[in-house]
Amino acid sequence: MRQHTDLTAAVYNALGTGHENARTRQELCAALRWDYPIITRDDGTGYYIPTPDSRGRVEASMWLSRQNKRQKSIKRATRGARLFVVQRQEG
Repeated sequence: MRQHTDLTAAVYNALGTGHENARTRQELCAALRWDYPIITRDDGTGYYIPTPDSRGRVEASMWLSRQNKRQKSIKRATRGARLFVVQRQEG
């Protein structure tokens, strides 16, 4: 229950006051992920905090593994653009 109360306070504090200070879902997730292990479901249907037991740690570990693979894939995918920029600057 304490974790839920802390998360509620964190969400409340991350929100801006007044409609001109509205935050996007991406901004809220980014702010909260600094302090909480907020992960996404594999099927893309939502976000959750893993349970504080071995099952939650396995889920978080699997999520980290998927994110690391995505990072590597993105890095590989940008190779051509990086080479193009360097060649363009040299030429």
